[in-house]
Amino acid sequence: MKTKTVRGIPFADATAEEVLSYLLDASAAGRQFAVFTPNAEILQHAAEDEAFRQVLLSGDVIVADGVGVLRAAEILGKPLPEKIAGVELGERLAGNTDFPVYFLGGKAGVAEEAAARLSEKYPRLRVAGCHDGYFTKIGAENDLVLEAIRASGAGVVFVSFGSPAQEEWIADNREKLPDVRLLLGLGGSLDVYAGREKRAPAFLIRCRLEWLWRIVRHPSKIGRLFSALRLLRDARREAKQNK
Repeated sequence: MKTKTVRGIPFADATAEEVLSYLLDASAAGRQFAVFTPNAEILQHAAEDEAFRQVLLSGDVIVADGVGVLRAAEILGKPLPEKIAGVELGERLAGNTDFPVYFLGGKAGVAEEAAARLSEKYPRLRVAGCHDGYFTKIGAENDLVLEAIRASGAGVVFVSFGSPAQEEWIADNREKLPDVRLLLGLGGSLDVYAGREKRAPAFLIRCRLEWLWRIVRHPSKIGRLFSALRLLRDARREAKQNK
């Protein structure tokens, strides 16, 4: 898949439909893919933290989940076709994959609710299993979760711990899940699937204002806006240096 490098991270230079088709075909062919969906805050974290940048670079498919990423790409003269929201990509994959899906993350009961709601919406979806995200990510507890995923026969795993925990977990554990074809870092998507969190109205998404909706609903996340502003500032500096 073609990519464009934005602030050191290679993003898929493709539409959501193209990414979905690519992942379905690649997983059917037997290859394993880690899929990351960074927004502006995550991308800025990678630009400021080399260790995390290397974690993000371990992803096989990286999509731009945020208008801040799209704007940074535009400033750098590397425009991407469209925003690819992880929550949308995950849902479309759930409705189209032939592999059983394991739901991992969220508070107690969230993964089960998410799986049940998506199963009602997409009858072909096969649920391999569910587990909350509140377990120690190394050692005995983590080993038990890995064993549960392996025993479930899952071919796809939705990992919803939030960043950077989900990307680090996927990077650290993908080789221990050789039969899993796709591991997706999907942030708070399970809460949306479960109906515990609402996305912005469609008109705000079209106007690139989903970030405003999130800040209004969760004022404590205002720090994400400052991360996005730093990302755009640094992108402008890079663009000037490259002239």
